[in-house]
Amino acid sequence: MNKYIVSQNKSYKKELEMSGLWSPKLQKDGKTNYSYDLMTELNPGDIVYHVVNGRIMAKSLVETPALSRNKPIDLDGNQELWNQEGWFVKLITQALSVPINVKDIWNELLPDRPEKYSAFKADGSGVQRYLSPCPDKWGEIIDANIAENDRLNEVVNESVVEIETDISLNVTGISEEQRLMSDESNKKTGDAAEELVVNHYKDQLPDKQAELVERVSLGSGKNAGHGIGYDVRAYEKMENGSYEPVYVEVKGSNSDRTDFYITKNELKRAGEIGEQYRIARVTNVGSEDDVQIEIIGGFQKNDSIKEILDTHFSKYEPTNYNVTLSDYGTLN
Repeated sequence: MNKYIVSQNKSYKKELEMSGLWSPKLQKDGKTNYSYDLMTELNPGDIVYHVVNGRIMAKSLVETPALSRNKPIDLDGNQELWNQEGWFVKLITQALSVPINVKDIWNELLPDRPEKYSAFKADGSGVQRYLSPCPDKWGEIIDANIAENDRLNEVVNESVVEIETDISLNVTGISEEQRLMSDESNKKTGDAAEELVVNHYKDQLPDKQAELVERVSLGSGKNAGHGIGYDVRAYEKMENGSYEPVYVEVKGSNSDRTDFYITKNELKRAGEIGEQYRIARVTNVGSEDDVQIEIIGGFQKNDSIKEILDTHFSKYEPTNYNVTLSDYGTLN
């Protein structure tokens, strides 16, 4: 997982109420801003530390990637400080029972202060930037201080988004036994399919955006594997000419069959992300000439799993079940 520091002097209470972070996409003068662009790099499972007036007030777990959302009402006290179009990242937040004064631990943090885009100046005072990367060492030091004051880490860490495997859905699929037997082969096919999708997007983008396309499934810790509900963060050109992130779940096959497995977690993520969610179906992976990539969009925010299945798939069936034992048939 990656860690970040957000400075929220003006917006902390409001963003705490809405359980998330919000930033504009561009500055008022229309220029890009490193901090706002950084919002698009947050992934589920990342950690955010909240700093208000030089004190670390809360710790959060990222629940969704950056979603395109207009500015929440009254976020800036009707002062029109920011543009309407922005990014929203949903969080699971726990306020610290005892806030940490950054200057009290600055001697520990200073040796690992980044040369560029640090959240704090050399004297430990804050810089005027909304979101900044948090070095891993800083995260360790902050967490150690949190642990001395309360049990926050247990509360937040137990809330980490788990990989949901209680229901897998397949469109005219093979048996579960056959699927399990081919797991190793499927992983190789899946890795190759993700690389094909990354290159597919990069080939269509200017260099600046192409450099940002990446396989988030290669992350560490809670970002490793497929538990966050998508595999690739890419960019697409919008009607207004801007480039915005899309979150792509990749489904690969070394044959030309069009059915695939999709988990409950992936379907839930499609409903959470909505218009920015994509499914890439890659067939004939491993063939030099016959590879086909189909990008599926059209998802709507807050769609239920059933609405997604009925709208986007001609047939589906559950192949796994989450069960609880009853007393019937128990031998001991």
